[in-house]
Amino acid sequence: TIIMAKIGMKLDVKSNIKQFTKGLDRVGKSQIPFTTNETIGNTAFTLRNATVKEMPKHVDRPTNKTLKDVRYQAPKRSKTALPVGYVYFSPLVTNYLKYSILGGSRPYKKGRVLPTRNVSLNAFGNVRNHRNIISSFRNKKNHFINSTGIFQRQKDGRAKALYIFEKRAVKYKKTFPFFEIMEKKSEKIFNFFFQKNLKKNIDKTKELLSKGVIKI
Repeated sequence: TIIMAKIGMKLDVKSNIKQFTKGLDRVGKSQIPFTTNETIGNTAFTLRNATVKEMPKHVDRPTNKTLKDVRYQAPKRSKTALPVGYVYFSPLVTNYLKYSILGGSRPYKKGRVLPTRNVSLNAFGNVRNHRNIISSFRNKKNHFINSTGIFQRQKDGRAKALYIFEKRAVKYKKTFPFFEIMEKKSEKIFNFFFQKNLKKNIDKTKELLSKGVIKI
């Protein structure tokens, strides 16, 4: 699911909770809505952490800021709407991570450079000062620009490539199966937390009932 300008995954009640709620008494049934809401929040948070762990396996050298920018949103409490949670990336990270997740082609743009491994990137894994990259190197000592890219002259006379000019639309292969990983993990995580939370909430409610603190 693509949510606005962000890549993200929507979590709703797709898991078969009937297997855990069959035969519940009135107290148990009263805890299903709260437990479902709580569990989707737990699931979203756990999937967020799973995404951070999985990303370095599929994305080349993700920076700490990129990893920290994986976000989650727990469901809002509502008596009418079904609880929904999200795991998503900010618009900034989505802008460049979408090619790893979705694949596809990036349109050609004159003057756009592709970094080599000879340069460091910014905190988000992007080219530093990319809007003025050509002018910043035009008169820089021991550097030169030709039709293929931006180079640095070495002491031995050789040239080290720093940036290569993009010549055509770049096609990307899908390397980070974000949605597939989330789908595979989500049901197991949801089921684990639902059973755990339901028992906890039923026990707590029965305790309060026995003390006369609440009535159902």
